Amino acid sequence: MSLIIHTIVKDGIVVCADTRTTHRDQNSIRYDDTAEKIIPFPNNIVISHCGSSDINEYKSTTNFLLDFRKRQGKRLTIFDLPLQLLNAFHKQGGNNDVVFKISGCAGDVSMCCTYTIYTKNDQIRLSTAYNSYGASYDGITDVCHAMLNSGIDYSTLTINGAIELTRSCLLENIRLCKYRNEQGIGGKCQTYIIDIAHDRIGWLDDDMNVTKDENAPSDAYDKYQRTKMDRWIKTQEKKEKTK
Repeated sequence: MSLIIHTIVKDGIVVCADTRTTHRDQNSIRYDDTAEKIIPFPNNIVISHCGSSDINEYKSTTNFLLDFRKRQGKRLTIFDLPLQLLNAFHKQGGNNDVVFKISGCAGDVSMCCTYTIYTKNDQIRLSTAYNSYGASYDGITDVCHAMLNSGIDYSTLTINGAIELTRSCLLENIRLCKYRNEQGIGGKCQTYIIDIAHDRIGWLDDDMNVTKDENAPSDAYDKYQRTKMDRWIKTQEKKEKTK
């Protein structure tokens, strides 16, 4: 089990995930608390995953996302990334049950949204619609569901309130799982924020400092489009010279 939470408020997006991977064999269960379940993408997008830690017997889910980001991340926006990701999953021979949760912002904060991909049935769901607010989560526990659906008005929640709520929910589930026979949620609470209103985008540490991810520039799409235009102009100029 894993827990991933995406919270959208008026100022932006907060994403939290635990770092535990569970390995089972015939006689025992062992845990690895170094998993990367949050992968920041260019253009104000962040993806997390839960379910199987591998897309198939040859590639981990994290490495699949890193490869996908390297190949296509700069040229994709929140509008087209979910379908492209699902197509890439199948082209890579993905056959395990993986859940991808994708949040992003196109333009101002009113254009933030969350999509969820369920590879088991090839379903893409708009979990939090544009110009809407709330928390979307997978690896659901009763505690998580109770905390995030306890009468909270997400439309008036500040980004700092969203950070506190989302992190508290994740950390409480980590603490709770310490007392279960199978401790499926554990490790650390990783947090990534896209705070459009205050121009804070990056990894959030326990001291509330934000560190940008060099692999996730906000202006990658604009640069990609300018590069395409420059190439087109040069091609046209060469054609004119050969006439």
